[in-house]
Amino acid sequence: MIVGIAASAWLFFKFRDVSITVKKRPTGGLGATFRDMRHILLPLAAILIARGFMHASLTTFLPTFVESQTGNLWLAGMALTLFELCGVAGVMTSGSLSDHFGRRRILLFSLIGAPVALFFFAFIDSWVRFGALLVAGFTLLSTTPVMLALVQEHATRSPSAANGMFMLISFMARSAVVVIVGFIGDQIGLRATYFISAALGLTALPFIFMLPGAARK
Repeated sequence: MIVGIAASAWLFFKFRDVSITVKKRPTGGLGATFRDMRHILLPLAAILIARGFMHASLTTFLPTFVESQTGNLWLAGMALTLFELCGVAGVMTSGSLSDHFGRRRILLFSLIGAPVALFFFAFIDSWVRFGALLVAGFTLLSTTPVMLALVQEHATRSPSAANGMFMLISFMARSAVVVIVGFIGDQIGLRATYFISAALGLTALPFIFMLPGAARK
């Protein structure tokens, strides 16, 4: 909470003199925005669903899995903390990396690295598995800024509406998938569910190649 208040204060003093007046531009409504952006939103929706299985496994059910494996609730909390910290590092760096190497390349790297790391995390029984967890956190959570940048680059008429559609798809996909992951985990166990989630995460790869490589002029 203290960090959040400090960040809010810093943002206020940093941007208080920035003009927020924007020129009104003609827009075609939500339907027109979706038609303009469907070549990006539809592949991203498939990617978000595939990624959602890994995301649910490594956020919602990570403490449960670690506690069931080790019997240590503190270790379970520590695992989630380390995962999220590496995710923050990934979020902070993925945008800049995608500026230099391209959006699709960074997405491809992340969505190959995350399933592989998740597989090894579930497969290995030693402390080495936490190294795989760190890699999974960095790669898995770093994808959202890259996808959001891709949406903004191609949203020529209604960037705010396009951003809202992307976030809507993201939240809906994540909410629906977490229920499915929980159900599968109850049926066959979380360890096997992690293997399935890693395999399903790889199904996102073909959809990356459907995304445009550069913004349209």
